[in-house]
Amino acid sequence: MKSNELIRSSKEIKTNIFTTSFVDENIEKNYLSFIMENIKNLVCFYFTIISLTYIAMIIYGLFVIKLEIFFIANGISLAITLILFISYFYVNCPFKKSWLEISVFLIFLFSLIINSFSFYYMNFEEFRVLRIIYCVIILIKFSLLIWSRTIFWVSSLICLINVSFLIIWIILLKNFKTSIVDEIAIEILLSIICFVIKKFYDSNLRITFLERIKYQKYFYYNKKLINCMSGLHFTFSENRLIYMNDNIKSLLNSLMNDKNFKGKILNVFSIFLILFIY
Repeated sequence: MKSNELIRSSKEIKTNIFTTSFVDENIEKNYLSFIMENIKNLVCFYFTIISLTYIAMIIYGLFVIKLEIFFIANGISLAITLILFISYFYVNCPFKKSWLEISVFLIFLFSLIINSFSFYYMNFEEFRVLRIIYCVIILIKFSLLIWSRTIFWVSSLICLINVSFLIIWIILLKNFKTSIVDEIAIEILLSIICFVIKKFYDSNLRITFLERIKYQKYFYYNKKLINCMSGLHFTFSENRLIYMNDNIKSLLNSLMNDKNFKGKILNVFSIFLILFIY
């Protein structure tokens, strides 16, 4: 392998105002797998919280408000979320996994919207309806921040859904004293801020990931070069052994597996003698 092949620019990052990605699709796939591996516990925790929220809403609908549409909507949302949650562990393609994540978040968004309309038509207090509206704004922004990908049109679509939802509420909330025009401005502002933060973080993480690949290639290149040389190779830093080639590792493994104790002692003595001579 030529050294210039290790640092050639074919694996650079292409970026613009709306999106960031690797030129090489294989690196993009590996990067996405790397991200999912690091945030899998957070995603699983969030999926669990969403499922528990559905269960709480179903119990609330059955025993408190006794509204059929409330129970059905949350029950269907819970069933679909559990199916997607289970599928998430069996799908190997990181791109498909990312769409499973955003699907769960969208279902959660529509469930909150339906719940808010249900509260409104049951003539619930204004603060309870507004509390659901704020949950829609905040939770979906958090969902996009922990999403494994950064795609502008997905963020724009969710922002459009939220703004449409709030505009409908402006029409419906004639009986309420409050106005939610401020919430529309907050929604748009939060969408822009969250996307910029996510994109900035994603761009920096991609640079780090690319550097990591480069240094890994350098390491394996040098390791292969050293292993191709004959003999036993050690690298010391002061009194500490910091590297040994595969020949040394094979020798030590054979010594450890040798049943002849005397032969093992003689072999170990030979190694120390070699080290002393060098």
